[in-house]
Amino acid sequence: MAKSPVIPQFDYRLVFRAIEATLLALVERNPDSDEIRHRIENYKNFKGRQHTDEDVFRTLVLVTFYSGFRAQTVTDRRDVKCSHFSDLATVARFGDADVQRILADPKMIRNERKIRACVENASRLIEIARRHGSIGAYIESFDPRTRLRACSCSRRNWRRGSPISAE
Repeated sequence: MAKSPVIPQFDYRLVFRAIEATLLALVERNPDSDEIRHRIENYKNFKGRQHTDEDVFRTLVLVTFYSGFRAQTVTDRRDVKCSHFSDLATVARFGDADVQRILADPKMIRNERKIRACVENASRLIEIARRHGSIGAYIESFDPRTRLRACSCSRRNWRRGSPISAE
């Protein structure tokens, strides 16, 4: 019987501490330093949080738009995206008319492929939640050693602006 390969442990805490120190040094020069410190603390305490299916969907919408665009452009228009992609069930029912309505909004990043990917992703996420009880339950069903690979699907299925696979 072949042995499983040993995966070396990497101390990510050291990397994140160095990143945090760099960010905090930059924050000192920013008038919104308290807000930035608060956001850093939120990211530091991510482990163990429970995320709803809606949280996962909102994150996926943002990731879809951040991919291939300047981060500041996406961040500046975050509220517009949130208004168009308000909740999973509503977006999953969007049709061509809804996509055209979003494309017509001058405040929106008007990339049809990304908008359609968000609509398709909503449908796929609902299907995953229906089959497994929730998106979180689906992700947790994988062995922790392979969970990251399972969540990110196989590389060949990832293209900017393309929908996720239902499984």
